[in-house]
Amino acid sequence: MIKALRGAIFALLFFSCNIVFASALDSQWLKLLRYNKFGNNFESEADSKEFFLTTNGKYDPQAEYEELFKKLKEPITNENHAACRFPARSLKIIQDNKMLAPQFNKCTKLDKFLRKISPKGASLVFASYFIQKPSSAFGHTFLRLHSNKSGDSSLLDHAVDFSASVDTQNPIAYGVKGIIGGFKGRFSRMPYFLKLREYADLDSRDVWEYPLKLSVQELYFLVLHLWEMDQAYFDYYYFSENCSYHILRAVEAVTDKDLSQHLKFFVIPIDTIQAMYNEELIGEPKRIPSQYALVQNGLKSLSKENTKHIHDFYTNPFGFNLDNINDPKTLDVLIDTLNYKFAEELLTDTAPKNVNLLRNDILTRRSKLGVSSRSSVTKQVDPVDGHLGSFLNVSGFNQKTNGIFISHAFALHQFENPINGYAANSQMVMGFTELKVTKNDIDLKSFHIFDVLSAAPSFGLEFKPAWRFSLGIDTDFASDNSRAAFASIHSGISTSPFQGSLLTAFIGVRPRFETRDNKFYTPLGLSSIFIHNYSNFRYGIESSIHRNFQLKRYEFLVRPFLRQQLSQNIDSFASASIYNSDTRFNIGATFFY
Repeated sequence: MIKALRGAIFALLFFSCNIVFASALDSQWLKLLRYNKFGNNFESEADSKEFFLTTNGKYDPQAEYEELFKKLKEPITNENHAACRFPARSLKIIQDNKMLAPQFNKCTKLDKFLRKISPKGASLVFASYFIQKPSSAFGHTFLRLHSNKSGDSSLLDHAVDFSASVDTQNPIAYGVKGIIGGFKGRFSRMPYFLKLREYADLDSRDVWEYPLKLSVQELYFLVLHLWEMDQAYFDYYYFSENCSYHILRAVEAVTDKDLSQHLKFFVIPIDTIQAMYNEELIGEPKRIPSQYALVQNGLKSLSKENTKHIHDFYTNPFGFNLDNINDPKTLDVLIDTLNYKFAEELLTDTAPKNVNLLRNDILTRRSKLGVSSRSSVTKQVDPVDGHLGSFLNVSGFNQKTNGIFISHAFALHQFENPINGYAANSQMVMGFTELKVTKNDIDLKSFHIFDVLSAAPSFGLEFKPAWRFSLGIDTDFASDNSRAAFASIHSGISTSPFQGSLLTAFIGVRPRFETRDNKFYTPLGLSSIFIHNYSNFRYGIESSIHRNFQLKRYEFLVRPFLRQQLSQNIDSFASASIYNSDTRFNIGATFFY
């Protein structure tokens, strides 16, 4: 009786939907099966045969529609019935043709799935940038399906993720296959709290939850659509058809919004979040701070003596005398510190016995001290308020001849860019290309495959070295007309001398191959960055000096700059570049898109 009623409710629910679609070639049918149109032809992004009913289904949406229409007239006798495999697109056809709904309650596995999920809401979740892991440097998005309307049941909620099925540990093979679509990408479901533990605890990444503004019909349609995606896999492309792209298209398929029209070829998570924001599909986010952020924030509220206790505990947790602490706030920070130090063991439930005993001892001591107000975590700017993920620089310059510089990068953020929504001490730039345009010439000045900087404060609970690594083609220090393939590998320390500032000091090597004389050089030296952010105004200086021992000379660069943010996606700047071969002055603007 309950199952029959459940099937009837689903039928009535979708018959009452306000969004009516007309035919096999209407927008929603094409989106449900991931068809893209090329001229008069269609091709689905799905690459598995099981996702289609006809042999040519990948290219023929009309045939898929007609075949499913016929199948829906047949009674459901087992789980392989088309209605059980493809409930979302089945309900779409039922709506179009005012057919009687099949008895979905006979789809035992589907019915069990719906009872288990039983969604009351959904959120788009963004795990923030994690520069230490290349595959997560741009962040990661997935879905959270809420088991209650208040959205506070993380232990009961489910996460829906899209990821590549990686079949190699070789970093070079991983990079190549990720670029050319060599991995299969699939949707998967798991308990939401496991994803939280992975990102917020193990990776120490802030997590942002954006509630999706879906109607009841759209919410259940999304769940049914995710069910049928179990039968699909997609060729995974790291730069385009990636996790964020497919999560966006899953949401797009159950709404009347054309979200994918906002995307570029190069797709990164912040662009998909912006696309949903622009279409008013997401609400105000909730930030879940990382375990590291909790510790750092807690330390700010403690006295010097208790701060020293926390550092001593972190250094030697099993030799620390807990009797030294009877302050509830300090014990709260101590618990956060233990969770941070042993995050991997606690995440995978492989913590040694002594870790569990220590944790239980601290929790027991804390329970005897009553309630205390924890200091609020420092507010962070919503990532959606940050600049978009690709940028174009245009500037006029004064050098031996006048002209303009045009530079472009596919992604994502330079340390001197506006920091709203981004980590102030890191950068991830890919595909940076710079052209020098004069009256009579267009010259390629540089091409950086990537330029990555990780400059989290080095001095905290533990020493963390800062580093910078870049690879590409750049101007030779000795000649403005010569190019050299280079790599730059530097490491050192970073600190924040005062609020809103960053100071780094690196030592490293900048090997390069110069075509001018067909020789390989390995200059060794020092580099540094200083930047101060004050509201929308930033100023700083980047400098380096290296000794080229083969040529017995020094190579230096000094680049002071001033930048003013004019709007969310427009930044103005003035800079000077002083290096061995020449000096130039630039005034221009950065446009993010």
